[in-house]
Amino acid sequence: MSKIPLALQNPDFRFVLLGKWDKWKNKETNESVEMSEEFYEEMKKEPVWQPLGKAPFEKAWQENSYAYNHAKLIKHVKEGNNFGVIGGYGNLRILDIDDSDLGEALQKKLDTFTIQTGGGGRHFYFISDYEENHVLVNELGELRAKNYQVVSAPCKHPSGNFYQVINDTKIKEISAEELKELIKPYLREKLEIEFKDRPKDTSGSGLEYRRVLALIREGKSKEQIFNEMNKYTKWATHGSKFPEYRELTYTNALEYYEADEKKGEKDKDEKYKLIWEGDLQNYEIDDKEWLVDKLIPTRSVCVLTGKRGTMKTFIALQMAYSIASGEDFLGKFQTKQGGVLYLDKENGLNIMKRRTKMIKKGLDLEEDVPIGFICFSQLKIDKNTDIWAIEEEIVKNDIKLLIVDTYRRGISFDENDAGAVSQLFVDNLRPIAERSNFSIILIHHNRKSGQGAGDEMDEIRGSSDLANYADIILKTERKEGGIILKQLKNRNAAEEKPIKINVRFNEEEELVEMGYEGIYERQTQEMRCVEILSLWFAEKGIKTFTTTQAKEIAFSKGIKKNNFHNALKDLISTGIIKKDLKGVYLVI
Repeated sequence: MSKIPLALQNPDFRFVLLGKWDKWKNKETNESVEMSEEFYEEMKKEPVWQPLGKAPFEKAWQENSYAYNHAKLIKHVKEGNNFGVIGGYGNLRILDIDDSDLGEALQKKLDTFTIQTGGGGRHFYFISDYEENHVLVNELGELRAKNYQVVSAPCKHPSGNFYQVINDTKIKEISAEELKELIKPYLREKLEIEFKDRPKDTSGSGLEYRRVLALIREGKSKEQIFNEMNKYTKWATHGSKFPEYRELTYTNALEYYEADEKKGEKDKDEKYKLIWEGDLQNYEIDDKEWLVDKLIPTRSVCVLTGKRGTMKTFIALQMAYSIASGEDFLGKFQTKQGGVLYLDKENGLNIMKRRTKMIKKGLDLEEDVPIGFICFSQLKIDKNTDIWAIEEEIVKNDIKLLIVDTYRRGISFDENDAGAVSQLFVDNLRPIAERSNFSIILIHHNRKSGQGAGDEMDEIRGSSDLANYADIILKTERKEGGIILKQLKNRNAAEEKPIKINVRFNEEEELVEMGYEGIYERQTQEMRCVEILSLWFAEKGIKTFTTTQAKEIAFSKGIKKNNFHNALKDLISTGIIKKDLKGVYLVI
């Protein structure tokens, strides 16, 4: 009994039996070995080895738990085995902080029963009505509020260090609101997507489904997967009463995996395909179609770039709603109807809610369309587990376009790292776009120093490999009262000429309207001067003017002397003005 800290000797609390501190289990062979602390650093690098000193070994342990004075628990502890405390019983909540710096900082302001872990972290204990489990950002730790356990003091960590009580005081009682406010700065966004008129996923917890799928991909057997999943709450509790939940979750994950393998079996069977010259002309290739006619092909990876303030997000949303509704983009470019997934890393739900409302009003769309939004999540498109989770949503919801806003915030590496960019395209983006039949738009920014001279693709921020690997590059610019959309690169066809987009933006009316205004032809200085002077004639009611007066107007707008005189000649030749006296002109 002396082994269990006094603060935890509460008849409402419950405990779980764990293994011995120096025992490790091979998850593939089920072999168990004893390893002293000197081998800890080496063993923890091998994912196949599991430390039994931190793992429950009884089935349905959340329900088959023990009070602090249970004879079986007392005997287990006396034999030198570890034990854990389960969150939830008696409203006990445990804030498990893995980061030692954060643990020390919180310890200074939290006066509650606290244990220092064998790994240098902290376990802060509370009594609270708050009962939602959380995983904190950046691997800082977890809130184990219900049906999750932590190792107790004075157990021994696999490293040889002991768990020790460092604040032996009463467990603090706090409200649900106080506990939520405490952990709020460290919470990660949940992956929650809602698609209108789509069936709900009834196969159980999305977390457990994704974990089962990951284990199948690792080549684990059904028995190994079922054993591994016993440490997950719903699998262990709900699954013990209703075994069909486990079977259904496993079957759905296996069916998805097998379908995925079937689609990619050519790539799996062959690392490369050798085609002889004599067979090349007759070799059949699946032709790409257009998701947005002449602008975005199917199964492609595209970049939408431009300076800040050039309405990249609005144009991407306009394209998204056009595709989701099957309407022509800008009233000009035909689309292939399908779902859209918008991975928003920059704006947040409030801004996206306002902007999508403006876009829908401008398109006169009242009905719901199949567009899903994930805002401010921790998902990274270069991380396998994250891209697999995204791909599952894409397949499940028949997504035809994934928009990542922005590219920089959607990756975990330095955007200037050419090798990482190459790996992103070769290992992640291209394979999933091909096998799951959807396109990707990466919204990105131009360099701040870009002045428009030379190759415009060189203005794109980061490694040049981004432009090299992209199938399509679109660029937005603000010019002449509108937005210019340029196609700088098209791997499948000749680049389209730049188009001018007429934009009507009215925040008071909560409205954005966009329309195709035609091919954009770059305006010369002479043409611009003609436009400036013609506008002056109309707005000021000019009937007669001198060369000096016209010069003042033109030069104030940056027009050069030669361009000015050529513009006057153009105005005369087109019959807009005529010469009256020397240095004097009449407006016709």
